[in-house]
Amino acid sequence: RELRRELALAYEAQLAMPDAALRHLRALLDAGDDDLLGAEVRDRLERTCLKLLRCADNPSELEARLSRFLERNPDDAEHWLELARLREEQLHSAARALTAYRRALELDADCLPALRGARRTAERLGRWSDVAEALERELAHPELDVDLLANHPLKDRLDTSDEVVMETTLTSEG
Repeated sequence: RELRRELALAYEAQLAMPDAALRHLRALLDAGDDDLLGAEVRDRLERTCLKLLRCADNPSELEARLSRFLERNPDDAEHWLELARLREEQLHSAARALTAYRRALELDADCLPALRGARRTAERLGRWSDVAEALERELAHPELDVDLLANHPLKDRLDTSDEVVMETTLTSEG
């Protein structure tokens, strides 16, 4: 086990042989020796494995490894966002991407990329109330790019529904 760890890190860091490093990292991480590795070493090996998989163009394995990493690190908003983007952009799984975007937003409510990703995937899924909610949250966001929202197809619908609400409110008060 120790030899595999040293080989994996040497292949990755000193020899620039990512395929060989991945072979040893996979063997280490899949052996189920979590107690023997220790949390800190396992975390380092997982992060190294994720880094190499990002370059290896293997989105399915990257998703599986990211998911396992997030089981052990459920409060890591950055990796939830990465998982969401991977599912949306490379695996074309809008429903699963939306789930990951929502988790990223639970952890970081001000994460504009997660908010926009949630809006995009909700739109693809036809979940219009989720799209409207995301647009409202974007409108309230301090880093809002008004020009992007001004051209969104639902903006006119939201503006119209706001006018209807306003008219209804005024006529019921008057």
